[in-house]
This record gives sequence, structure tokens and C-alpha cells, in this order.
Amino acid sequence: MRCLFTSIFLFFFSFSFFSCNLNSESDEEHERIFLGEKLEWAECDETDTVYSAPRSVFKPLDASRSRTLEKLVGREGSFVWIRARFRVPDRLKFKSLGLVMGYIHFADKVWLNDVYVGGYGSFPPDERSALWAAHCYLFPDSAVRDDGVNTILIKVWVHGGGDISSNIFVCDYDEAVNESSRLGFWYTRIFLICEGWTLCAVIIFLSIFIWRRKDRSNLAFALLNCSTVVFLTPFFLPEIPWYATSPVSYLLLIKSTLCLGFYFVCTFASLFLMKFIKVTIPKQTIVAMCSILLVLSCLTLAMPDYNSLMSACPYFLVASVSELIPAVIELVKALRNKNRRGGAFVLMLGFSPFLICCAVDFTFRVLFENSNNPYFAIFGWQVSVFLFLLFMSIRYNKVFARYEYLSLNLRKEVSAKTQSLSEANEKLLAEIRRNDIDLEMASIVQEKFFPAPDIIFRGWDIAICYKAAAKVSGDLYDYYHTNSNLEGISLFDVSGHGISSSLITMLAKHIVHRAFKDCTGDGKSVSAALYRINEQIIEAKGDIENYLTGILLRFGEFDSDDECTVEMANAGHPHPVLYSAADGTTREIAHGEGQSQYGAIGLVNIAVSFPEIKFKMARGDIFICYTDGLVEAMNKNREEFGLSRVRSVLQSSAPKDALSILEDLIDSLDSFTEGVSRDDDLTIIILKRERSNDYLEELMAE
Repeated sequence: MRCLFTSIFLFFFSFSFFSCNLNSESDEEHERIFLGEKLEWAECDETDTVYSAPRSVFKPLDASRSRTLEKLVGREGSFVWIRARFRVPDRLKFKSLGLVMGYIHFADKVWLNDVYVGGYGSFPPDERSALWAAHCYLFPDSAVRDDGVNTILIKVWVHGGGDISSNIFVCDYDEAVNESSRLGFWYTRIFLICEGWTLCAVIIFLSIFIWRRKDRSNLAFALLNCSTVVFLTPFFLPEIPWYATSPVSYLLLIKSTLCLGFYFVCTFASLFLMKFIKVTIPKQTIVAMCSILLVLSCLTLAMPDYNSLMSACPYFLVASVSELIPAVIELVKALRNKNRRGGAFVLMLGFSPFLICCAVDFTFRVLFENSNNPYFAIFGWQVSVFLFLLFMSIRYNKVFARYEYLSLNLRKEVSAKTQSLSEANEKLLAEIRRNDIDLEMASIVQEKFFPAPDIIFRGWDIAICYKAAAKVSGDLYDYYHTNSNLEGISLFDVSGHGISSSLITMLAKHIVHRAFKDCTGDGKSVSAALYRINEQIIEAKGDIENYLTGILLRFGEFDSDDECTVEMANAGHPHPVLYSAADGTTREIAHGEGQSQYGAIGLVNIAVSFPEIKFKMARGDIFICYTDGLVEAMNKNREEFGLSRVRSVLQSSAPKDALSILEDLIDSLDSFTEGVSRDDDLTIIILKRERSNDYLEELMAE
């Protein structure tokens, strides 16, 4: 950080020194005849010559400010005479003299006492600006009047910005050459150095991007500098030998460098800003920016002449600068975000030299209309490029330091990590073994908790399949009887899996059993029993999120036709299936018309409806109820087993006893899933009606 502030200080100190000394040569060391306050001007046209100039009416010219000529004759192209008169002081008599002008725009030709001494740029029709080259003219000794008044006439082609430097003087020719060389360095040649430095930045950041493609900010910054290279080209072109004789027109040169270069600079600057603070740029923003860039480029290239280009340029520049708006908005958002604020501050620090120099240029050139100094913004941009290189160096230095640390300490770190993982793995395995033991014990307890169908009930053949997906299950079943008389049966499915569901089953078993017995004793319906179960489950489980679905059945006495009435209530459970022996058909047992069933058990503040359903079962009828682990079981093609297969097995196996029917159903399920592991608990209850009158006596006799 100290190096950073030292570099910034030296940069501004050097330019402060330069600004103070650019025009401060001591008169004691060098004899100079300053002409800035002695200039006169007069309008002329293309046909006017140095011989007709004396007939023109000359007026005093205030050359202390820039764009003086533009204010006098406009921007659309006009000729003007500039005249200065001087006497040769004794100290300069009999010496070769020269004229030095910091700059003059657009193009000029110079005469001393009617003798042509040279010119910069070219007049129409093949106009070409001298740009920012320092002007130096040798006065022929024969043309200089050592005694008397010397007249300098300058014919200027004013087109666009008509600037003239106030730094105009006559001096010894050797000194003039040295001074023009010094001015030429600051006005033109130094930009060639900046061009080379910017081109190096393009190569460096492009190489970084190729090495690390994930960081697109490097690519955006490389393209930004590449655009800057194009934009800077006119600033040093006078130093290129082929500029004066180039076949490329000046108009096309300005379009393709200053104009298009500026447009691309704005586009890539906006992209770089957003990429640097890691913003995902919306596609519509990219499309809008590219559209603006394309339209501006086409319109600029289509401008027919220099006047049209100069008239349209202010609007084009404003439209191009508008591309920075999305980046500025994202930068403000980043400053408000704590996680992204650091990158935004680094970005602002990196661009601060450029922005400060832009403010300096604006102050001198716009507010004070003084353009004797070079464009500081270009030098500020070089410092910004250096700062971003410094930031990138710091960033990648950390990365390389990390790589070096890993390469030197990798074995030790891997060994330590391996040891740590091994110890953690042993602890985890021990914990798993303990959990497996606990689950195994819980599974044994749960299986003991549910009744096995080892009692022979009068008039019923019962078979039950109970398989947990894990070691413990969320399915709950129970049957209620007095001696050999089966009074009822229940089947519930708790939501979720694992231990939490199994604990709810244990909690619910006692509640269901008591509710069934109480309602039966009080003469209430099984529907009332389900409502009571819902209330007591909600109260008992508290904040636990699990809920239950299920069915509750109560069986009546056998009548003279050996039929019994079955009362059933359903709480969101899959509908059971009834096989009728009389006609060999199957049907789902659901509530009738006018009834509505909704809700499940255990949901707080949720309305429920468990209407009662009644039907009869005769000898040979088969009733099957199950949890959704049966019909929702899937094969390798992600197809469900489904209700239709249950009904098909039930019809084909109806003559068999309950256990055989259950086995056929399990075999069909296993064949369908083809070894695909189940992810849900499975419980199936099959009730088949048998003779109820002398069935037990015959069975005992056998």
C-alpha cells in the first residue's frame, strides 16, 4: 500500500513540476521575443496571398485563451490571417532565428516578410490537421531585418476546433529547435510511450484471462485497453513519418480512431466495471449496449463530411457515455452491500487518478479555456492501468502464496487431515453401530408391540403382511376382539419415516384402542371414534409435525344368512377393496353420494370430515386394506404397482385362503418391482369371511 501511495504522489508531483515550468524559461538565460500579446487577425479566403494580405483589415487577437479562432470565424471551415510584428533585439542580431508555436489548428502556412518559411498540415481539398504537433520554423537569414520591423503572416485553415497557443515566440534557432522538441515530447511523443504501455497492459491482462478464464474482468479490461490504444492514435500521429502522405483521409482517420475508439472505450469500461464487482450482466443489458455501439458506429461512418461529423459528435458522445449508466447503478448497489463493498472500493481507487485528471482537464480546458497543457486524463489513465496491475499482482500473489504453501506442506497437511478424518470416521462408525443396535432393539419392540394373528376368530380368515422400509416402521395396525369374536380392526399410516414415525405409532396405538372401546361401549359410531382419535393425537403429540391417515372398522353380529354388517370410517387413507363372492366382482369401499371425506388425523386447526360407511360381508367375501406402500411401489421404469393389479390378484386368487391370497399378492408385487428397493413401509391386511355357525366346532374336531 505504501508503494501505491508513493507512485501516486510521484505522478502528480512530476506533472505539477511540468505544469509550472512548461512556459517559465528565464529571460536571463534565453532571449525570446514573445508574440502572444501582439497578434492580430483578419478574415481571408482561399485565393488570398501574402501580397494581398496588407489590404486586409487586421484587428487585435486575444490569444491568451483557446478556441479563439473558432469563436471568430466558426467551426465550419474558413481561412484567417494571423499577423505579428517584432524588432530584433541587439542580443539576437546577426543570429539565425526561429519561430516556435505550441500548436495551431487546423492547418497553417507561415511567411516572414513575404518569404515563405513553412507550414503544418494541409489545406483543402486534401485537408489534414497538424493535430497536436509543436510548430518550429526556421527564418532565412536573408529574410530577417535586423534593423526595422519584421512581419510574420500566418494563413490558418480553421475547421472544427480552431485553437491557437499563447506560447508563441521568436528566439535563436538552436533554442527554437530544443524548445519545440521539448514541447513536442509533452504534446505528442509522450503519448506514443503511453500507447506502448497500454498495449503492454492489453497483452498482460489478456494473458491473465487465458490463464484463468473464469475471471472475465481481465478480458473486459484487456479489451478496454485495446480500445484505448485505438483512441490514443491521433495524439502521436504527427510523429509518424507516413502521416502527411497517408492515403487514408483525415475524416476517415478521425472516425475510426477518436470516434469509434471512444465508443468502444465506454462499452468495455461499463462491462469491466460490472465484471470486476462480480455482477451477472442481464442479456437485455448486453443487447442494449451492443445495439447502441453498433448504431453509433454506423452513423459515424456514414457522416459525409467533417462538418456533419463535428455537428453530430456531441450527441454521439452523450449516447455513448449513457452505456456507463448500468455500471454506475451496479457500483452504487455494491457500495451498499457489505459483501461486495470491498471490490467497489478497489474499483473506485483504481479509477481515481483518471477521474481526478479528467476533472483537471475540465477545469483548464472548459472553465478557463486554457489548452496550453497536454491532456492529463491520458496520463491519469496510465496510472489507473498501473494500479489495476498492482491490484491483480496482489490478488495473484496471494494465490501463488497459497499454492506454494500447499506444495511445501501438502504431505503434512494431508497426513493431518487423514488422521483427523480417520478419527472422525471411527467415531462415526461407532455411532452408527450404536444407532443400528438401538434401531434393532426398537424394531424388535415395535414388532412385539403389534399383535400377531395367532387367534382364530369365528367367521374370519385373517392374513397380515407387515414390512418396514427401514428397521422401524410408521405403519400401525391392530384388531379388537372379545374371546373368539372379532369386533374391529384398524390400520394407520404415519407420515414420514424412521424413528419419529415409529414413536408416533406407539403413541397412537393406545389412543386408537381406547377410543374404539369407549365408542363401542357408549354405542357411538366409528366415525365418532376417529374424531376422538384426532383430538387426542393433536393433544398428545404437541408440536411434532407428523400426521396420520387410516381406517377404522367395526363388525356386527352374524345374522341368519351368515352375513355381518361392517361399519367403517376413513381418515384420508387409500380406499380398501371388497371382493364379492356372489358375483365375483371387486369394488373400492368409499363414502356414498352426499358425503364428503377430507382431512387427516393430527393436523392442528385443519377441518376434518370422517363420514361413516356401512356395507355387508357374506361368506366368501374378501376385504383387503393396505398402506400406500403397496399401490405406490415402483419398478425400474418408474411405473406404480397400482390398484388394478391388486384387484386382478384378488379376483384370480379368491378361492384360496387368506394367507395364500396374501402370498400371491406379495409375489406379484416382487415380480413387478424386480428387485427395486422399497422406499416406503408396507402393511397389508386380508379378511376373508368363513362360516360362523358351527365353524369353530368343526375346526376343533378336525
